[in-house]
Amino acid sequence: MNTSPIESWDAAGAIFSFAGGGGATLFCVLTVVFCIVPLFFTLKTENHHENMTK
Repeated sequence: MNTSPIESWDAAGAIFSFAGGGGATLFCVLTVVFCIVPLFFTLKTENHHENMTK
């Protein structure tokens, strides 16, 4: 069943998405870190200012 309109893959380009390597894992870890770190500093600052007003 040969239904593809493409007859030759000689000039086809390649797209590398890091699917087989550690790039996707690194991206996910960095994303989580970049979301958690600001929350930590925000909570630390809020607690500090709440304790100053007491």
